[in-house]
Amino acid sequence: MNKHPGCWCGNHQLLDFSPDYLRCPACETLVVRLFPQIDLTRITDEEHDVYGANYAEHHLSADYGQPDFATRSRRDLTERCLHWLRAVLKYLPPPADLLELGSFHGGFVGLAQFAGYRARGLELSPAIAAQTALRFGVEILVGPIEQQSIPEASLDIIASFDVLEHLQDPRRTLQACRRLLRPNGILVIQSPRYQAKRSYEQILSEKDPFMGLLLPREHLYLFSEQAVTRLLREIGLNHISFETPIFEQYDMFPFASAAPLHAIEDSLQGELLSSLPGGRFVTALFDLKDESESLLQDNRRLNIQLKQSVQDSTARLQQVEHLTAAYKRSEIQRTQLNDQVTELTELVHVSQHDAGARLKQVEHLSNLLRRSETESANRAGQVERLTAELIAVRVDATARLAQVEHLTKLVDDSQAAAAAQEKQVTALTTLAKSYETESADRDRQIKTLTTELNRVRSDATARLTQIEQLTKLVNESQAAATAQGQQVVTLSALARSHEAESLARFEQVNQLAAHLKSCTSDNLSLRSQIESYVGWLKDAQRDIQLITTAHRDAEKTVHALLKQLEPGEKHPPPA
Repeated sequence: MNKHPGCWCGNHQLLDFSPDYLRCPACETLVVRLFPQIDLTRITDEEHDVYGANYAEHHLSADYGQPDFATRSRRDLTERCLHWLRAVLKYLPPPADLLELGSFHGGFVGLAQFAGYRARGLELSPAIAAQTALRFGVEILVGPIEQQSIPEASLDIIASFDVLEHLQDPRRTLQACRRLLRPNGILVIQSPRYQAKRSYEQILSEKDPFMGLLLPREHLYLFSEQAVTRLLREIGLNHISFETPIFEQYDMFPFASAAPLHAIEDSLQGELLSSLPGGRFVTALFDLKDESESLLQDNRRLNIQLKQSVQDSTARLQQVEHLTAAYKRSEIQRTQLNDQVTELTELVHVSQHDAGARLKQVEHLSNLLRRSETESANRAGQVERLTAELIAVRVDATARLAQVEHLTKLVDDSQAAAAAQEKQVTALTTLAKSYETESADRDRQIKTLTTELNRVRSDATARLTQIEQLTKLVNESQAAATAQGQQVVTLSALARSHEAESLARFEQVNQLAAHLKSCTSDNLSLRSQIESYVGWLKDAQRDIQLITTAHRDAEKTVHALLKQLEPGEKHPPPA
């Protein structure tokens, strides 16, 4: 398995970010997880190499839906290229020596040359470089900047648009650019901007346009403003200004120089361009672009107003429909009442024989009619009140819908946190079981060591008994062997001293073993104490060997003394 090179800043402690990218917490750069192990700047196969001719002619349009190569070269002139050129003119107008890394279709190089710069481009693909040179009549170098024979400190401007994120070693490439710039030269970069410490889940849930720039086949490093500032300062370009990129929502556009950057006023820029033949055309293009952008802004504003107007019209239409329905219901009721009045009137005509009764019926009908008109007026008031209540209910429903969406998001976050905690609990449980297993093994080792110590102690006690018997035999010998007997007494005392030390150490071992049984939870302490026990056991074994050697020497000495004292008798050596 190939080793990952880590981040450009030298940090290898990278954190998970997404299935395809890692995050460097030291500089806030996203680093592709499967880093390419071959040199991508070396083009030997225009069809299959990553940045061969196929990349510009087919890959971008087929895989990303971008316009074809020829269409891009035409459209970019009035959009990106004009935006970039206007920003460059702000800091260093022509004449000046300019080189663009990754010139692609060559539109910016051609436009800069037209504006009065001594402009050249650089491309990795020989086929694309040849096409670009023919398309715009400009000089295009072939290969990486590190391999070009350009004199040091000979360039005023090096431009790099959408190139930094593709570099396998961005520090080395920008250091090469730094060497080629004059003391007041400017390095211009456009690159995707990762918002520092922003999580993949946030970008995904908010449908951030930055998602479209997570392209692991090509974008190896995605820098934050913090990261690109650090990189530029490390190569000696300490004066940095971030201009407005053409795509503000996901790009950044830094200008960097070893000398302080000074912006030129717009009026002076216009005078400088007007003094050059090509500059006048560029000024006209700027004017057309400004007018176009103004029209686009007006169009956006009108679209917003139109949407608002449509929304208002829809709301009012709904109100009108609601009120129309209420009016129709009122008309139906009124018709029914009129029918009742007609029916009653006919009854009045039929009962003409009783004028008094008819008069009362008329009064009754009049009252009914008045009540009907009153009810009609009341119902109209109810319609207006219900309309207001309906509007309030809709506003309340909208607010509740927003609350539901917020609560749904909180639930999703809670579930994600619970899943992470469950993984941590599983890992801790596994670790605890491992510690319990190691503790049981150490208990068995301690029991084995204790048994061995008891056996050694018993053997040392037996040998001490033998030494005491020999000492008693030597004390009973004659005065002629006093000096040699004194030596035996000295050896016996030494043996007792070693035995006492051995017994003390055995007691210490027993105490430490008991202490170990009560401290099984501390893995590091157990290991250290067991190593101490092993050391003490080795010391005890060395002491026992010394005692054994002294014992044997004493046996030999006593046997020799017995032979000298009683030459006529044979004494068997002590057991």
